[in-house]
Amino acid sequence: MENPKKDIRAQRLEILIRELILRKTDELSFDSADDFRREDDGRISIDNFGNENKNALGLYEQLLANVFMGELDDVFLSQSLLGIEGTEREEIMDLARKYMSLCFYDGDISYWADSIEGVHLSDLDLICMKLLDHYDFLLGLIKAGGEDVLKKLVPLQNTSLTGTTSIIDALRNIFPNDTILKDVLCTLWREDGPYHEFTDSQKKILLEFPRGIFYEEKGKIIEKIPAEELKKKLYQTHFGEVPEENIPFEVFLKSFPNEESFERLVLDTHFAGYTYGGYTYKTK
Repeated sequence: MENPKKDIRAQRLEILIRELILRKTDELSFDSADDFRREDDGRISIDNFGNENKNALGLYEQLLANVFMGELDDVFLSQSLLGIEGTEREEIMDLARKYMSLCFYDGDISYWADSIEGVHLSDLDLICMKLLDHYDFLLGLIKAGGEDVLKKLVPLQNTSLTGTTSIIDALRNIFPNDTILKDVLCTLWREDGPYHEFTDSQKKILLEFPRGIFYEEKGKIIEKIPAEELKKKLYQTHFGEVPEENIPFEVFLKSFPNEESFERLVLDTHFAGYTYGGYTYKTK
């Protein structure tokens, strides 16, 4: 069965390339005009264009520059903004451009080819499709949480969380799906939200180990772990059970005065009950 998400990524890329060529023909430079031909209906065919084409790298660089500068907003196929038009759509896309660095390694668009983990540099089609998909995720994140969420993601760039990729790529790689990730990001830093007791540095550590912290797998079903349930899990990891006496969570967190001690707690919770090679990890 074909993956519909893969189809939408390929369709988005093809539409953007066609529009770029139509609108920017005089600004684009190619070694050969044979790479593109017009079909009988007047459409430009890019069937011969791909990873092996000597013009691919340059075209994709120009394509991404135009997309992230807003030159192709009107033809950007967005799953995140379905049904949103006019001023609201424009405002979301304007905000996405302001924070486009979240989609790139080191926050720099010039590193676009190094911004997707696990994809060989020769597979430019896939790199470009994933980058455009990350951009669409960013649009959806803005729709769900506004600029406040993006402001909190900026300091996480170039940290142990991102490694050698972008913050958006890193987070989407370690979370099981976008729905849980967006929900976590939109509630994690809310001042009156369920995670308000944690410091920003502690929240970063939580994000690094999401399984057993923000979600759990029950067979083939993936369920989000509510914040209050997470707090009980952390209590249980530390004490061996949830204490009968009421210990305010803010007081409990003071038992971990530095990042190293808190990370140990999170790691123990993350691995609790995890079975690997026949061995079940236990914290106590």
